[in-house]
Amino acid sequence: MRYEVKSRIKVAFRTIWPRLIEALKAHRKRRIETLLKVGRQLTNDDFVFSRPDGKPLSGDSLYHRDFQRILKRAGLRQIRIHDLRHTFASILINAGHNLKYIQNQMGHAKIEITFNLYGHLLKETLEGAAQKTEDFVFKPSCPAPVPTQKEGVTSELQPLENIGSGG
Repeated sequence: MRYEVKSRIKVAFRTIWPRLIEALKAHRKRRIETLLKVGRQLTNDDFVFSRPDGKPLSGDSLYHRDFQRILKRAGLRQIRIHDLRHTFASILINAGHNLKYIQNQMGHAKIEITFNLYGHLLKETLEGAAQKTEDFVFKPSCPAPVPTQKEGVTSELQPLENIGSGG
């Protein structure tokens, strides 16, 4: 699913996962219910995540109160919210997405920015690349061809000069 992202300078498109779409729909439903309790309706100008009364979250409060509590409850070490951006890029790389897709998802103006920031992670994805390519081309479910012996035909390798021109 593609969705539009607007900034002061341009409009861009990102793709999001179906599971995330479902989570956002469920969140929106809960937000509508919460806002109705305080006598408000959800509008297109409202933030996706806000205080119960619909007002914007304080960045400092979000980081210190909510985000750190979530990390602790999950048994994760303390990180900055911005570190989630790098985690997302790392996940995309390890999932095997190409650099152009990652550039678009990260919102980088040039692919060089993406490569300079995350190129070191690409080395890890090279492991098993030859096998992955072979599996793609030959499909692992298809066994390698077994040469059959026919009269006058040999399965042994021969020097190129011993092979007739065929013409």
